[in-house]
Amino acid sequence: MKFNRIHCSIRVSVVLALFFVLLSVGFMPAIAQTGTDWQKANGGWIVIKNSHQHGTGGPFQPCPGQTGCRGLSLHVEHGVCINAVTFANPTTGASWTPPTHNIILAQDCGDNDWMHVSCPVVTEYWVPAGTYTLTEFTYVSEVNPGDPNYSPCHNAWSKPSKVVAINPGDTVDFGESIFMSGLCTVGGYPCSAISTGGSFEITNVEWPATVIINGPRGDLTVYWSGDPVFPVRVVARPKTCEGSCYCTTPTMTFETKQNPLVFPEAYFCTGPCGHLDYEVVIIDARDVESAPYPTPHDCISP
Repeated sequence: MKFNRIHCSIRVSVVLALFFVLLSVGFMPAIAQTGTDWQKANGGWIVIKNSHQHGTGGPFQPCPGQTGCRGLSLHVEHGVCINAVTFANPTTGASWTPPTHNIILAQDCGDNDWMHVSCPVVTEYWVPAGTYTLTEFTYVSEVNPGDPNYSPCHNAWSKPSKVVAINPGDTVDFGESIFMSGLCTVGGYPCSAISTGGSFEITNVEWPATVIINGPRGDLTVYWSGDPVFPVRVVARPKTCEGSCYCTTPTMTFETKQNPLVFPEAYFCTGPCGHLDYEVVIIDARDVESAPYPTPHDCISP
């Protein structure tokens, strides 16, 4: 079902494709049930749109530090990366064909080098029910006016990743949002392989054993192994808290995969609490939580 680059509206039943998929997993619906009925019962659609006219707009906006661009008119694509997924039904997920390069894409419309495309371009891609980590982006390229010695600049602008639960029959519509702000990736789409996630653990933590009351805050560095689904949260939480103490639960979200996870100024003291019995956990996009790692520390006077 790789139809993410088909132009115009693409909610296609693909009945024949589903027929063979269902046969391959040993299941055949009742004759009255159409392919679309099966899709509604087992997943939903991600929808993106694009009304940008090819070769219009501009000038091209480079990423910070991107040089050598001419500021020409634009080719624009609106896309969504599927970064990670936890399927509600693993059997359905195993028989699903993800989009090419894990990208659901709506190209621009109008006249390009090979065809005329009507506006708007609407792409609707069926996905199995589950919890998805998605990144919306705008891919932008200069349109070369015909200079054989010039390679057009291109980049992609991304919004922060978000976790979306897609239940049977749902439609997640990203609309026609075209933006050139946020995280900028030079040279291509900002997508990587899909992660379905696995177990993970904290292997080591660096933290301040003592913190001066009302003094400099201490950084927290968390090393991990395994296969968490990003974005993840690092949470420093009190195991116990004495009545005279003001105990907080510092939390930081990490949108992209990195190891270690560095949480600046996570630990601080505002009063004479003495010993604080804290622990650190990682919670991933599936709400899977690592085993806690103890991080006790003492608040001391200046």
